[in-house]
Amino acid sequence: MTASDFGVDPTAATGPEQYVALLRRVRVQSGLTYRAIARRAQRDGKVLPPSTLATMLGRPTLPRRDLVSAMLRACEVPHDRAVVWLAVWSRLAAARSAAYPRRRPAAGGTPVEAPRAPQRHERAPLPRATAGGGPSAGAVTAAAPTAYGERAAVLRLVPGERTVGPSGAGERTVGPAGAGRGRVPGARPPHPRRSSGADPHRAGADPHRLRVGVRRGEDGWAPPVPYQLPPAPPLLVGREAEIERLAGAVATDGAVCVVEGAGGVGKSALALHVAHRIAGRYRGGCLYVDLRAAYGVPPVPGAGLLAAGAGLPMAGPTEVLHRLLRALGVPAGAASPDEASALLRTCTAGRGVLVLLDNATSAAQVRPLLLSGPGCATIVTSRPALADLDATARVHLAPLPHDAALDLFAELAGADRVAAEPAAAATVVRACGGLPLALRIVGARAAVRLDAPLVALAERIADEARRLDVLQLGDLSVRASLDLAYRAFAEAAEEEPRRAARLFRLAALPDWTHLTPYGCAALVGLPPCVAERALDALADAHLVEPAGGGRYRFPDLVRLYARERAELVDAPSEREEALARLRRMKETFTPRR
Repeated sequence: MTASDFGVDPTAATGPEQYVALLRRVRVQSGLTYRAIARRAQRDGKVLPPSTLATMLGRPTLPRRDLVSAMLRACEVPHDRAVVWLAVWSRLAAARSAAYPRRRPAAGGTPVEAPRAPQRHERAPLPRATAGGGPSAGAVTAAAPTAYGERAAVLRLVPGERTVGPSGAGERTVGPAGAGRGRVPGARPPHPRRSSGADPHRAGADPHRLRVGVRRGEDGWAPPVPYQLPPAPPLLVGREAEIERLAGAVATDGAVCVVEGAGGVGKSALALHVAHRIAGRYRGGCLYVDLRAAYGVPPVPGAGLLAAGAGLPMAGPTEVLHRLLRALGVPAGAASPDEASALLRTCTAGRGVLVLLDNATSAAQVRPLLLSGPGCATIVTSRPALADLDATARVHLAPLPHDAALDLFAELAGADRVAAEPAAAATVVRACGGLPLALRIVGARAAVRLDAPLVALAERIADEARRLDVLQLGDLSVRASLDLAYRAFAEAAEEEPRRAARLFRLAALPDWTHLTPYGCAALVGLPPCVAERALDALADAHLVEPAGGGRYRFPDLVRLYARERAELVDAPSEREEALARLRRMKETFTPRR
């Protein structure tokens, strides 16, 4: 099917926002993911990274013509239809140029763009300051950026000692090279001792101490102190030791604290709880990024809180860096990741900023986003341990012990009901395997069915064939949480992760208590060293657990999920052949009496 069959008519677009909305419809109806479109564009000799495509389709501004052309071709839009799309693009671009024409240059000057009309996601242009501190009355020049997307200099770092207030608005410290230059209109002139003759290296001064000054427009506007943390979880049980450890570790300047554990174990809940608790330390604000959903990727129903679709594009950190810079009041334009990362560290130096990076997948994804200034800290949550990340503290979250899990279920379902049916409540809690996500689901089920006895819920969840269905409610799902980790292996481009995904499925078929490299090697028909590497990779992703002595085991809920995947992916004959290989291996190594 091609785009001409979709019924998408680009001529109906009367503005850039409608045009982008129609492009999104073409992408959705083509059935292609961002990553698939990027691969097709690369095959055609075009450069269209998944992150660029997601950004392009998530903004209401007119995209670049070459990006539109590359996307249409990748979606197999016929040439005659693509010509129509590009003709509409030219019409919209011409209308914009007519509304905001280029100004004539001054005598001997260079032509410059007139100020653009700010889009909905932009703010008004900042005035250019004269040498005397007031706004210039002349025409806008090329040295004075005029709009949000044109790298207007909002933050300036200068050596000095004055402290920026909580809002960061309107304060400046004059450096050695320019007394009064670029002052905020109406601000009090600098003290004579801090004018152009001041020496930043004089006794008692810290030459590395930088303060951030924020320029304001004529209306007194200044970017607010960011506070992007999602709401803290209302209930957190059995994590007192981990809370105290994380809160204490974050107090170190430039701290990088990693919270790692299996899916559904409560990493995000713990990190948000601590972040809200210590937020008052950070007068520069609190920033938050869900690294799984940070690039315009819509969440998939059933994927759980703060989760996005598996298998969808994971872009580089550039867009995340720009988002963080914009939150701090810095209009981020096109820049390399290294430049944007350095600018982020510069703009947070001395301000005291906390960053929570949720759902990280690798150390390479996190490194450019780390802060290093005094008073700053970073909290990272991740399923992988991120062993190659230089962290000041690591907090591993294990499933809750039975007593703590029972307390959490009692808080959610009602302490009176749990006390009235202790055996049923214990059965429900054991079936959840200590996962807070699973306990939250069954607790919510019990809370909304006050007329239903807990024994009915216990009977349903005790049935292994129905357990994962019971552990799904609205956008909360244990199955979807496990699916995110599994697909990272099954949909990988390399062969070795896909082998690990196959081992994960087939290893759940036998009724054995522990997995060994030799047994798994027989199941999948691979050398033991390859099976051992696959088991190590699955353990890093918390899909299996080390059991000591080179052995591994499945958590109960993960085993049920793995068997489901085996029945869906592997043919019956392949499953039988795998079990037959395991039986032959056992017969070979079993001593005869």
